[in-house]
Order: sequence, then structure tokens, then C-alpha cells
Amino acid sequence: TLDAGGALAAAGERATLLGAAGGAARDLDGLGLTWVTRADDARYLAGTRAGELLWLDAAGEVLERRRAFSGAVHRVLVADGALLALGEDEGKLVLAAWGPGVELRQKVSPTRPGGVAALPAGRVVVGTESGQFWVYETAGARRHVRVSVGHEGAVQWFATSPEGEVLLSAGDDGTLAAWAVGADGALGLLERRDLEPAGDRVVSMHPLPDRRLLLGTARGLSVLCRWPAAR
Repeated sequence: TLDAGGALAAAGERATLLGAAGGAARDLDGLGLTWVTRADDARYLAGTRAGELLWLDAAGEVLERRRAFSGAVHRVLVADGALLALGEDEGKLVLAAWGPGVELRQKVSPTRPGGVAALPAGRVVVGTESGQFWVYETAGARRHVRVSVGHEGAVQWFATSPEGEVLLSAGDDGTLAAWAVGADGALGLLERRDLEPAGDRVVSMHPLPDRRLLLGTARGLSVLCRWPAAR
């Protein structure tokens, strides 16, 4: 995860906390981190291979932990005061959400983890291995609508623009698609394009200030782009 104050980069059993400019880096070993994001201005939120959610301070100290799944946590995000997590539970892939007026714990359609992003109107979108989206209502704990997309491979990554009006999706087939997000969470395709060079694919997405987005690719490239406008 990247932010103005520093970065917490996780990879398997090792993680490194990179402080602000001039700050010392700190190794966080043995936590088994699988996913990290910002919880708020003072804390990070991480998932582990053991199914726990960890809240970390800016120095990397564990402040709080919660058992969320029996298996690994694959995705974690915080949106509108709600905590969303995708993880393995009893051999099934489960989407869970906690927060004021939010209660969701449901097996989801993908058989392996994909991208997750929050949408307006209390909804969350999950990518599938078949290139489709499933949208769930966090308050109603039910599937809302399926969106067929142009991706021919698994949808592993989502990112939402700062104002939440555009959703970007990336597929294992090396394509990117931009979607206009309606006030009710409905999605409409804006554009779709192939990554260059051909055969490459996105392996990370990091929203940046000034409506910019940093993409990392399987071939080791860093791609800086701007959000498309919602038409």
C-alpha cells in the first residue's frame, strides 16, 4: 500500500515498513501478512495466512487482532466506515463485512480469490476467475447483480477513483477496463484496452494523488496513468 506518509509492503512471511522521507525502514517478520491497506490516518490494516486481521500503528506494532477466517485472508479494505475482507473459511471463499449498519458473511461465486472494491450504496464488487463481476449488498447479505465484462481471464485487481465515479478493473488476459459507477452502484463500460507490450498483465494497483494511478506489471514495469473521466 502507498500513501503520503509511508508504505507498508507485504510479501509472504516478510513485510517491510518504509517510513516517510528520511525515516528508517523496519522489517516485520513472522506475521505472515498477505494483504495490507490503510485503516485510517494512524493505522494500517493487514490480513494474515492464519485468517487474522491485524491493526498496526505507524511503527509496525500490532495494536489489535481479530480472527476472521479459518484460512488465509486474501483481500482487505476499509470504505465508508465499514471493514471488508475476502478470505478462506472451511475450504470456501467468503466475503465478510463489519461496520455500522453493515452485516455480511457469504460464500462468493469465485473459487479462487480475485479483486475486491467498494461501490456506492453499500455495495461491494468481487472479481471472478471467469472474467465476470459479482456485486453484493453489504447490508442485505445477498447477491445484487452480475456484470459480464470483457476480460477473458481472472479479474484480480480493482481500483476506484478518488471521487468514486470510476472503477478500473484488470484481468489476467492483459486487459484494463474502466467503468462509470452510478449512484446506485450500477456499472457502465467506458473503455477497454490491452496492456503493452502484449502478454503483460497487471499485478498491482496503487491510487496516487492528483487523480493518478500506478500500475505494476508481471514483467516488472511501472505504469503511471491518469483516471479516465466518467462520461
